[in-house]
Amino acid sequence: MSLSDWDSQKWLNKIVHAAKKAYESIEGIIGTPLARQRIRKNQLGDTTLCIDKTAEDVILREMGKINQNIKVITEETGEFFTQQETEEFSDYLVIDPIDGSHNASFGFPMACISIAHAKGPHLDDVDAGVIMNIFSKDIFTAIKGKGAFRNGFPIHVNTRKVLPKCLFGMNLSVDETLADFVNRYAKFFDKCKPMRIRGIGTDGFALTLVGSGQLDLFLNLQNKTRTLDIAAAALILKEAGGILIDPYGNVLNSLLALTTRISFIGISPTLKKQLDPLIPILAECYKNQPSIL
Repeated sequence: MSLSDWDSQKWLNKIVHAAKKAYESIEGIIGTPLARQRIRKNQLGDTTLCIDKTAEDVILREMGKINQNIKVITEETGEFFTQQETEEFSDYLVIDPIDGSHNASFGFPMACISIAHAKGPHLDDVDAGVIMNIFSKDIFTAIKGKGAFRNGFPIHVNTRKVLPKCLFGMNLSVDETLADFVNRYAKFFDKCKPMRIRGIGTDGFALTLVGSGQLDLFLNLQNKTRTLDIAAAALILKEAGGILIDPYGNVLNSLLALTTRISFIGISPTLKKQLDPLIPILAECYKNQPSIL
């Protein structure tokens, strides 16, 4: 069977298998000094930890068993074709071997393996995705148009309708002064109070929490996240009934590329109606957010 004959279900089966194999390779080092060992700098100058490379090596080995030309976009190794560079291809594999690698290396229980398959170069082209929680072993999956699941059971965003007192998730890995960040968004957050904010430290994992109703919404406003970090989770969120937007309220459909940096909000449709009047305030706060590269 040629690769063109593979449907989304077959791709999902393949990437779930790869995620499980990657988990087996890192299970014994999660939260250990070995996991935190610095291996090298990746193409964009970020530090690759031992736990990242170990998981990525296994995923790439499993993907290498597919005897076809695929464009791979992965956190540590970068972008490459499995056989030869060409303009005639239709399959992308988008990999974040450990999303939340610093969490994982210290044993803080929020980190996951993220793998997505896409039929084109944008976020909306993702048709199969898996997120594996490396602490609970929960497996979140989605196929475009067929719903989202945790361990085979359907998941859905919650139906909370009032923004105050909601459980906000945020990524607060701030590379500017905390005072600057807080002051920039004070006007927006003042309109949301009272609220409860939780720092997550992994964007992909956080979006699955919104998709399963364990968070009301998740915001990352730092213009820092790579699209590949959320490729699988974005599909899971949307198939669970959620919405993914940028800070200006536009549906997010970013390029699947190593250099693409984004800010985003994952939210349920009911809460999106509550957020809509605050979007102009958020956009005004966000317009001076620095790019952090």
